[in-house]
Amino acid sequence: MSSHPVLQSILWIAPAAVQIAIVVAMLRNGSRKRFPAFCTYTIFQILLSIVLVFFYRMGELDYFFAYWAGAAMSAFLGFGVIYECFSEALKPYETLRDLGRLLFRWTAIVMVIVGVVFALSTPGGSESTVLVRNILILERAIRIMQCGMLLLLYLFSHHVGISWRNQLFGVVLGFGIYASANLLMYSLRSRLGEDWNTSASILNALSYLVTTGIWAGYMWAPAAERTLVRSEAPLILERWNTELAAINNPRPVQGSFLPGLEDVVSRVMTRGAGPAGLD
Repeated sequence: MSSHPVLQSILWIAPAAVQIAIVVAMLRNGSRKRFPAFCTYTIFQILLSIVLVFFYRMGELDYFFAYWAGAAMSAFLGFGVIYECFSEALKPYETLRDLGRLLFRWTAIVMVIVGVVFALSTPGGSESTVLVRNILILERAIRIMQCGMLLLLYLFSHHVGISWRNQLFGVVLGFGIYASANLLMYSLRSRLGEDWNTSASILNALSYLVTTGIWAGYMWAPAAERTLVRSEAPLILERWNTELAAINNPRPVQGSFLPGLEDVVSRVMTRGAGPAGLD
């Protein structure tokens, strides 16, 4: 018997077992209230693993459609987790967070429109091929967003008071690592052909196991509170938050396009131009 089926079975079961531990930890320490979307995502992954076992026994075709339907749902839930992490990261800056939420909603709408247009304009191929292609496009777009979220949180963690020991950092770190590995595996699979599919699948599963291990470690460890470090000069995020709040009482300038937003950008950049404004 080949070692690959045994290894694949272990990599199938182990992440689900770790995710059960994550849910238990979130129920015990109350972090499910702080991260409801992440908790829902984790529970869905556990249930999906169980459902796929039954479909695997039913036949290849049933398993194929169940797997890719689950992948599509996971992608949407993953987008919800990004939205949740973004909102949590900007919690001290209410006005800036509202703008971010608006941008995220429009991003979701644009992604759906692009997906529909791409599906309608895709030439030839069977229904299953078109389905898989569109799910992969959606999945890659969300993976890129998750990598970007990790980079932004790393760059602005000092400004939003989030240390590497904070649970939010752990959630984003896990998604960032898995998203990076997933994109790398997809790129290598495209270059090396179908002969590398099995190895890529195993490495991808290993990266997800590492990811669930990171999440479990953060959820079971004592939660670190965020501590905002404020300097004498206003931080860039505070400036944006203050100026965006001022849009509620705009001062229109005749002949100016989007005067409120132009005013905001002008004032923020002016404040940050001198040495005292650098963050």
